[in-house]
Amino acid sequence: DGVIGGLFVRPTLVKNMVEIGTVSLHQNADLKLSIYDVTGRLVHTQRNANFGLHASILVDSEAWAAGIYFLKLETAGETFTQKLFKIDAD
Repeated sequence: DGVIGGLFVRPTLVKNMVEIGTVSLHQNADLKLSIYDVTGRLVHTQRNANFGLHASILVDSEAWAAGIYFLKLETAGETFTQKLFKIDAD
């Protein structure tokens, strides 16, 4: 699991769902989430206004092919990137 800038991403070894949430944001912030496959193709995007303390987002990754993905979070003028590994759910 990864913690970046007051946000957590879990798990980083993904089967069906990815959770993004807050650990220590001191104020509500607008959040833009983008997830790209290894070729740079956008597979998911989402915006959340007023994303606050103890909030979370669940992203369904079941339809994604197994492989490497990059999750990009933009909030409060900062950008964070986290690598995800999608494995088959079998």
